[in-house]
Amino acid sequence: MPIYHLRCDCGHETELRCKMDEVIKCPCGKEMQRVPAGGSFQLKGGGWYADGYSR
Repeated sequence: MPIYHLRCDCGHETELRCKMDEVIKCPCGKEMQRVPAGGSFQLKGGGWYADGYSR
């Protein structure tokens, strides 16, 4: 199951591992909304740029 970023109108935020169609309730009782998350792709090291992508 993927990890989703969730936010409520009351300001409560969390990350949970849940199904896409699963309804998650906030401690205040309201339904939490899924928030788009940034990607986790990172290029590390010295060779990825210098070996052919610098043209």
